[in-house]
Amino acid sequence: MDSPATVEHYKAGMLLSGVGDAIGFRWEFDYSGPAIHEAVKKLGGLKNITVELHDWPVSDDTVLHLATAEALATGKEGEELLQEVALRYVEGMKDMKGRAPGGCTTAEWNDQRQLHTSLRYLELRGLSSGTGPVVWPDPYGPAERDEAYKSFSWSGWGGSSGHDAPMIALDALLGAGSNWEELMNRVAFHGGDSDSTAVIACCCWGLLYGTEGVPPGNYNYLEYRDRLENSAVRLFELSH
Repeated sequence: MDSPATVEHYKAGMLLSGVGDAIGFRWEFDYSGPAIHEAVKKLGGLKNITVELHDWPVSDDTVLHLATAEALATGKEGEELLQEVALRYVEGMKDMKGRAPGGCTTAEWNDQRQLHTSLRYLELRGLSSGTGPVVWPDPYGPAERDEAYKSFSWSGWGGSSGHDAPMIALDALLGAGSNWEELMNRVAFHGGDSDSTAVIACCCWGLLYGTEGVPPGNYNYLEYRDRLENSAVRLFELSH
């Protein structure tokens, strides 16, 4: 994207983040990327998926994403903002039925291991110098991506922590470019924590490309669409 992000890009970022979450959530606990791709084919492909509450609810990820966004949208700062975020998280926890909320992370992080994995990812993709071009394995289909995402992961389940979910999201964004279907193939239809990776990548993709090329059925009836778009408008206003 060469020009500055517009309010429509902000809205698309929030909206498509929820879409990625809802679609990825369907297969969050299926551990085979190839099997998930087959299931998507049986539904008629991504273009045939109509995301709405009954069959495609958002997960805990979007509930807490909204809590954060709506707290920021108040315009509060400092300690007052932190208190607002905390209050909205408490309210968000009342909306977790059927959303598979994750447990709190209690394990001690090993910073050296984190750094090693991140540097290895950059080396594998030819990005150590910060310039590229990106280097991809050949082949790099659903089965190969499952193995790659697992190798990036902290716990052996790709995308289940703040350590590896952003790496997987970046991997998908780099590979998909402006192609929405390819993005979803890489970030939502894999054997890891697919809603957590999709909620990140789809937000970034929406900020870059808007909703161009996204089937309207993927987002028209998304749960909490109004809240997502309204918070985006307010965040845009605060940033300008």
